[in-house]
Amino acid sequence: MFGLLKTLFYVLVIILIGCGIFIWSYRVPMTSYALTHLLNNPTSVADVDISLTLSRVSGKNVAIRNPPASDKKIVHAVKSKVLEVKLNLRSFFSKPVIIEELYFDHVEFFIDIYNVTGSSSNWKTIIQNMSARAQQKRADGLNPKGVVIKKLVIENLTFTYRHPTLTAGSYRTLKPIPKLVLYDIGKGHPVNAAELATLVSQVMIRQFATITGLTDLIRGLPLLPFDLLKRIFIHKDNQTSSLDEFFKISEPEKLENPSLFRKALNNFKKKSPSQKVKKTY
Repeated sequence: MFGLLKTLFYVLVIILIGCGIFIWSYRVPMTSYALTHLLNNPTSVADVDISLTLSRVSGKNVAIRNPPASDKKIVHAVKSKVLEVKLNLRSFFSKPVIIEELYFDHVEFFIDIYNVTGSSSNWKTIIQNMSARAQQKRADGLNPKGVVIKKLVIENLTFTYRHPTLTAGSYRTLKPIPKLVLYDIGKGHPVNAAELATLVSQVMIRQFATITGLTDLIRGLPLLPFDLLKRIFIHKDNQTSSLDEFFKISEPEKLENPSLFRKALNNFKKKSPSQKVKKTY
């Protein structure tokens, strides 16, 4: 009996080692596939590294591909040379999962504007795809835990854009932005991967629109929940403000809850036909 248990133990160890080798060998294509599925857009990563303590996960050249109408010269809509996730292993067992820091460096953000008004662009398509995935996951309850990111850092952010009139169809690159920092993403409203990507994309588009004055670009983009925005803070230009102020979105008005007497009176008015007095002479 002891010999059988010993044999089973060795077999289990060999299987675990084999699975570990397999996962490590195919970590890059598996990560690319997972991101593509989560973000509902073609996404790739060049390399993935995981620390022995599982407290840090890093990726190189993480990128979202442009829609077919925009990938002729610039293949990717956004590309980050460095992506690092710092977390505590114990957070995997918490609800929600807590990420200490999400760090992006050397981010290249390309905005392809299709018409003069800016109402149609590559990022409108991308964000609509991500937003649809986020809403579907919320409705299906596929990500009940969600994540909270205490700090998100974007360094060396460069915008390249094309506009049919302002750039005459050519490409123009703006001066890099040294740093953008977001705090407490998902606090009180844990986010999934699609919601996080939607949020970060809209923050960068808002920053681009502020610099260039192309505010029409923002119109028509799916809006994030106000409850999510009002708990997040952004640090830029040595100032910290709430993200709902950055987006210039006011809190939606609460519907009036009438008393029972008011409800009865309103129902009576609706049911009572208007009567006109006919004069006779």
